Amino acid sequence: MMSLIKQDFIKGIVIKKIQYKDYHEIIHILTEQGNIESFFYENVKKNKKKEKISIPCEVNISFFRTSGMNKIITLEIAEYFNKIISDMEIGSYVNNILELISYSDNINSNIYKYILNIFYKVNNEEIDVEMANIYNIIKFLSLHGFKFIYKKTELEYLGYSFNKNMFVDYREISNFFELENNIVKLIYLLSVNDIYILEKIFLTKKESQKIFQFLNIILKEYLGIETKSSKKIIEIEEIINYFRRDND
Repeated sequence: MMSLIKQDFIKGIVIKKIQYKDYHEIIHILTEQGNIESFFYENVKKNKKKEKISIPCEVNISFFRTSGMNKIITLEIAEYFNKIISDMEIGSYVNNILELISYSDNINSNIYKYILNIFYKVNNEEIDVEMANIYNIIKFLSLHGFKFIYKKTELEYLGYSFNKNMFVDYREISNFFELENNIVKLIYLLSVNDIYILEKIFLTKKESQKIFQFLNIILKEYLGIETKSSKKIIEIEEIINYFRRDND
């Protein structure tokens, strides 16, 4: 008697792919339901009829579940983020956003909608990718219990004290990260507003890199996270800055 294998369908964002042997890929997908699932994409390098995946992209797939890994039957690309995929600098920041997802313990369907919204806005140049990445790190920290604390003061903020774990209006000799007053206040605005605030904010390259550096220190000190993609961003930015003719 022939056994019938149940076919399932999902929609999701491809967040990672790994080449397996010569012709296959293992792809990791953030699904609409907010789960991260792995799939075996057989003979994608060999079969010219199969859709080729770039990261990120939104896909519809049919598959069947096995005792091992889910096996893809058909895959269709629902959204191909051309601007993100074709620009190495933009792609490096998007990869940082994607990498943080893998560290999250609180993934749900809202995260899927939130990430997809970011990619649409970045791809359509409605928001700056560096600001989107900064915003995502701030939200990630908040989601995992970190709170930005501010010393009550009528003076201007001068930076962040790792001794006091707060933004302060004075400088310290050690364990201190210097930040301008307007940047400190911007971090607060980003922490309490939704993504649409990014459409109104424009920073210089120097300002965005300063905030990115600061937030990565917080990630490492508070959560013990040091992303590989953040190092890649620094590497790419150093190369681009070296050849950049215009100064921010």
